[in-house]
Amino acid sequence: MSGHTNPKNSHGARWTPIARALALCAATGFAGSAMAQTAPTPQQLEQQIQALQDQVQALKAAQAQAPAAAPSSGASDGLTFHGLTLYGTLDGGLTHMTNGAALNSDFGPGVPYLIAKYAHGSTTSFAPSGLSQSLVGLKGDLPVDQDLFGFFKVETAINPQSGTLYNAEKSLVQQNGRPLASQTTNGDSANDGQIFTRQAYLGFGSNTYGTIQIGRINNLLNDALTNYDPLGKSYAFSPLGYSGATAGGGYTEETILDNSLRYAVNVGPAHIYALHQVQADGAIPGGANQFGVGGGFAGFNVDLTYSKIYDAISASALSAAQNVSPNYGTLAAKVSDNTAWALEGNYKFSDFKAYAGYEHINFADPSDPLKAGVTNIGGYTLSFLTQDAFKNNEVLEISWLGLSYAITPKLLLTGAYYHLSNNSYKGNGCSNTSASSCSGEENVYSLVLDYHFLKNLDVYGGFMSSKVENGMASGFLEDSNLATTIGLRLMF
Repeated sequence: MSGHTNPKNSHGARWTPIARALALCAATGFAGSAMAQTAPTPQQLEQQIQALQDQVQALKAAQAQAPAAAPSSGASDGLTFHGLTLYGTLDGGLTHMTNGAALNSDFGPGVPYLIAKYAHGSTTSFAPSGLSQSLVGLKGDLPVDQDLFGFFKVETAINPQSGTLYNAEKSLVQQNGRPLASQTTNGDSANDGQIFTRQAYLGFGSNTYGTIQIGRINNLLNDALTNYDPLGKSYAFSPLGYSGATAGGGYTEETILDNSLRYAVNVGPAHIYALHQVQADGAIPGGANQFGVGGGFAGFNVDLTYSKIYDAISASALSAAQNVSPNYGTLAAKVSDNTAWALEGNYKFSDFKAYAGYEHINFADPSDPLKAGVTNIGGYTLSFLTQDAFKNNEVLEISWLGLSYAITPKLLLTGAYYHLSNNSYKGNGCSNTSASSCSGEENVYSLVLDYHFLKNLDVYGGFMSSKVENGMASGFLEDSNLATTIGLRLMF
């Protein structure tokens, strides 16, 4: 979770015990010309062999304690030249949904893999970014000495079917004044047409004292999910990827935070990290503070993360009554102060890897309300604000379990179950579809088979079944969806 390693040492962790043993051989005169010039005595040979065996055992122990590799984020090692690395992912396929909607090339997921309020009717469509978000990025390393280094990263998400940048809020504006049944796929996001829709930061650090990043940076909850969501925040197979509530600590706009400072450090097998978002004048959200701690030992990894975000925004399209001059092209939004904490873990054993997680989110009315007409992160005006939705605080709970099995080194099977539930915060204890503030729940099941037939190219197929009930189904045209998706992913 430190986010960066010293470029001079970044490949050392990949050495196998055999490679290190050969290096030790060379250093002790056990190989090359030194061996030819001076023949070791039997006693020296025994000492050198014992030293090699001790080195191998130490490496095995270190590998057992090291954190397990994170699930693929859709980016490979990339193309590196003079410390600059260009990398990216293109992911596309086909999907059939029992209750879907028309493809929207401005909204990142493209189609409603997860049941949405406007989704209805059987739909077959091109499936963009099903397993991983399609993106292109550039990162760089600037070593200063053996311990100090500088670095940067800029990334943007792209629509593989059109080559355009993600612009979720544009997809919302397109629905202004339209009834649900005639809407195309839409939703809110942190990717709203910026040049760098994903991360954009620079930093410096030390392997001893940690790293500091400054700029547009992933929410710490978002980063942790990369390791602990069984399906790696996939759009087509995970509600944690399709919906940003979990990764954003309440709302999807906050999955990536502008004007932020992040610090991370490794202490033995543990890591500690923190993020502060500066409350910039006129910017939303209105500041954030996040902290986390975690570690790994003998195949087991765990992280505990806390988040507090002020004036968090959930944008939406205008209703027919709101969509009148001079409000054309603007949006509505719900505003709240969100507090969240998450406990997540995974455990690797043999060819299996198990995942589990829980997140608790509390929504409260904003302590410092905004004024209508404020500009959102995508440059869109929020003309209608709801800032009293949580007179009784809403509590959203998300839990999940998953298991992956490496059938072969190239073939991975993953299954997962996700459960979401909220309390009744309307004030009357309701548990039905009469209002979204009544208690409700959502259950999601996924199964995916992923085959890496080349290092940077894989094909996948699977399904995600989602169903909402009671308050979570309020206003929905249909309450369930089964999305069956196949796709091809290229990484460079």
